[in-house]
Amino acid sequence: MSLWTRALDQPKSIPARGWLFQIHLWMGLIVGLYAVAIGVTGSILMFHEELLDRVVHGAEHVQPAGAPRPIEDWAATVRQVTGHKGGVNITLPESPSHAARAMIYNNTGMQMVMVNPYDASVLRHYRHRGTFLQLTEQFHSNFFLARTGRVLNGFGGLSLVLLAITGLLIWWPGRKRWTRLTQIDFRASWKRINWDLHHSIGFWTWAGFVLISFTGVYFTWPQSFRSAIGSVAPLSAPPKPVRITPQGERRPIVDLLQTAAATLPDLRTVAVEVPANPREPLRVIKHGDGPRRYRTQSTVFVDPYRGDVLRVDDVRAKTTGDVLLSWVPALHAGSFGGMPIKVIYALLGLVFPLLFITGFVMWWLRVVRKQILNYEAAREATNVKASSLV
Repeated sequence: MSLWTRALDQPKSIPARGWLFQIHLWMGLIVGLYAVAIGVTGSILMFHEELLDRVVHGAEHVQPAGAPRPIEDWAATVRQVTGHKGGVNITLPESPSHAARAMIYNNTGMQMVMVNPYDASVLRHYRHRGTFLQLTEQFHSNFFLARTGRVLNGFGGLSLVLLAITGLLIWWPGRKRWTRLTQIDFRASWKRINWDLHHSIGFWTWAGFVLISFTGVYFTWPQSFRSAIGSVAPLSAPPKPVRITPQGERRPIVDLLQTAAATLPDLRTVAVEVPANPREPLRVIKHGDGPRRYRTQSTVFVDPYRGDVLRVDDVRAKTTGDVLLSWVPALHAGSFGGMPIKVIYALLGLVFPLLFITGFVMWWLRVVRKQILNYEAAREATNVKASSLV
């Protein structure tokens, strides 16, 4: 019988299976708590946008009252209430009865301000720093350890990929028995159910487990992913920052939005980034039809003094490599298919602690508990022998 046939039909007879099992066991014990933490926090963060929506619930609607104030006034209000001196990203109202949502990012964390477009008043001011959601985000990305934590997260993701590969190899029972390990017998004892859960859930979620773990490594070493994708598909050169020379007074933002609308007429303007630096352009964010949260965006850079279009980053002009690269973080975050995908990803996140718990129980019952019982039996035998000598 060839080695390949033995591996397919009698995998337990392959010597390599023993050390693969040891790698899987000890790596699982080492990175198990990491898997629990990263899985649970990842499941929570799948609903990041929905949780932020709850924060501004009740402040997203306004009563129309005449003509809206200029967008410059909205930005001035945001800077006044937050103390922020830089650019302000403003999501434009979707209808006359909607408020504008402004976001700022600085060294004090993200802040979100809901603004009444008709009088430029503040409807809701949310500070993200120190909240449960912000702490969850930071813990998930770097464990409060800045770059060091990010690097540890990268190695953690690679360890989970190796854990999945060794798990699949030692899971294979042979061509005649493999379907049994894809099922759970809830009529069996709790030990057998625990064993079935680890093997069947691991099998059915294997691809998703590997996908989430591997794409998470991107956030630690994005340039490595870029180089790898660039070796098989063309990538656009990273765009250079757009800088301008101030020339007189800035034009009204509403006029600049009309210029951007004419540049990409088939796309809808959804947001604008109002610069504070006089040498920075106005950035206009545009989307196509459909829910804006689950799609990539196009950006039009406009000179706020002359009204000229300086650059257009059209998502439809991306190269094959650009598209592949953009899918890496999207596949990790599940930000491409709306609520059904979010629910699936959240459940996949809970698989991480489930596999660790069921695996730990098996190890405890098979190894630790057996050693404890053997130790107690040996000690009892020693006590009996000592008593007989007396």
